[in-house]
Amino acid sequence: MSYSSVVQKKTLLVSFNRNFLCKVKNNNGSWCKLTTPSAANGSTSGHILSSQRFLHHGARETVFDSRNTSFSKPNVLYCQSKQGRYKQPGSHSSLSVHSGRVDVEDQPPSWLFVSPAVAGAYGAQVNVELDLEERLGEEMLQALRENVKLRGLSMDIDGLLQNFRRLQRMQQEKAALVSQKDEILQQFKLLKESSSSENSEETKKHLSKELRSVKAEIAAFRSSWDLEEKVMLEALRLPNHLHWSTPLRDTTVLREAKSTIESTNALSHVEIAKNFDLIKFSNVGPKAYYLKKDLVLAEMALTSTVCDFLQDRGYRQMNGPEFVKTPVVEGCGGDVQDGHEVLTMLDPHKTVVEPMNHLSGVSLHMFAAYVAKTCIGDSMLPLRMFGCGRRYQNSDLPGLFGAVQSMQASLFSCVKEEDVERQFEDSLELVWKFLLGFGFNLRLRKVCARDLRREETRRVEIDIFSPSLQQPIPVASVRDVGDYISRRLMVTHNQNHADIRTARRLHMIHGTVLNITSFLALWMEHSCTEKDNYVLCKLPPVESRIGMSPSS
Repeated sequence: MSYSSVVQKKTLLVSFNRNFLCKVKNNNGSWCKLTTPSAANGSTSGHILSSQRFLHHGARETVFDSRNTSFSKPNVLYCQSKQGRYKQPGSHSSLSVHSGRVDVEDQPPSWLFVSPAVAGAYGAQVNVELDLEERLGEEMLQALRENVKLRGLSMDIDGLLQNFRRLQRMQQEKAALVSQKDEILQQFKLLKESSSSENSEETKKHLSKELRSVKAEIAAFRSSWDLEEKVMLEALRLPNHLHWSTPLRDTTVLREAKSTIESTNALSHVEIAKNFDLIKFSNVGPKAYYLKKDLVLAEMALTSTVCDFLQDRGYRQMNGPEFVKTPVVEGCGGDVQDGHEVLTMLDPHKTVVEPMNHLSGVSLHMFAAYVAKTCIGDSMLPLRMFGCGRRYQNSDLPGLFGAVQSMQASLFSCVKEEDVERQFEDSLELVWKFLLGFGFNLRLRKVCARDLRREETRRVEIDIFSPSLQQPIPVASVRDVGDYISRRLMVTHNQNHADIRTARRLHMIHGTVLNITSFLALWMEHSCTEKDNYVLCKLPPVESRIGMSPSS
């Protein structure tokens, strides 16, 4: 069935509202609805001049919209239990923001693959397709070894290969026994249908004895469950293929753009913020902060600018929840037990084993959750979306550069395998063109294999130089994850989206168009500072959207 573009857009929105928001809304009451970034297009006369950023302390969070109205919702620390109570803050925080291993009691080793030994207690929510026969075959085995070595991963490929071959032999033997059991049952059926009674009792006894023997041998293969679990858990840790253009050793600079902004400032954005009361770094939590005065207007102007830019180029805006479930994080290559990589909600009142909640925000996780377990019609491809809102991640950089909660705009594309190269280049040119208009000194570089994440086949980053740190700060990126996520979260495409039997796996491209929070800090450091006042330098893309006066 063919649909018009209008119907397709409405179907996409309705599907998201019904299947995605409702699921998260009913998830123990722990959910957030992002404020539409385009609201910043309204009049600035009524804007509140203090924007709150929370981390993991405090009783409530107040969110302000563009009309200076506010509403309150529980802080993420107050994780609602099944009894309807909120966990009070105490010595044990329910949101893990520290680095190191997270305490995840009673959780299975993975939610992507659950051993049949625990069937009935809980089960996997997806069917993963890792193509181990191909990846561990003779043609690709050496490339896999080099891939793991170049990325600096600690994996025993030879041990995995040995266990996989052993598992294959056991599965073949079991399949032969199952076939033998089916033949015996078929003989029983023919014996019952036969009218001859000659030697029938003796034949039945012989078949019964043989059937019991075969069933006992099949039952003995339950020991293969442990081996299967060992193989699958190790296979899920395998990295994505390396793209041929990925530098093997050192990062490669692809292009640079000279700055058109003259700055004599020698102060860091933290010093500027304290001197002119532009940012309040709060003691409610590590790296918590509040934007004030002109920085609030600047953030809103940047937000509306990037949203309009992407909408004008055919990207659909999507506002999703800030929480995702464990299978999504694992499907995107994340380690849910690594507190530095992902922020995890720990609920001490849980009485059942179920996936955990993870605080992610506008990220690859949000988009992957939307398309998970979906067969998309070819007429909808390329599927191009973007989101703009809060992003949560740990960082060791100082000030706004390392804020746990930041504002970011991200793009996401689902394409056929044959369209990956073109979409990747289009996304890269789009992000570069957007940043080029601001006039800063830009550097586009391709990340080497050792610095890639497990799910990435290649990644490029765009940096702006920080005068205070004397080092480049990444503000945008584009990365190719291939079909890595599709294999784990069952994302496919087909000409007839209802027929999944012949569906092929989708390839995905994700990118950060602008890290607005880091960009604000860089904007401050590149602006001129005088003794008694401070004003942000003019940037052409946002000049018409913001009216600011010197801060004194």
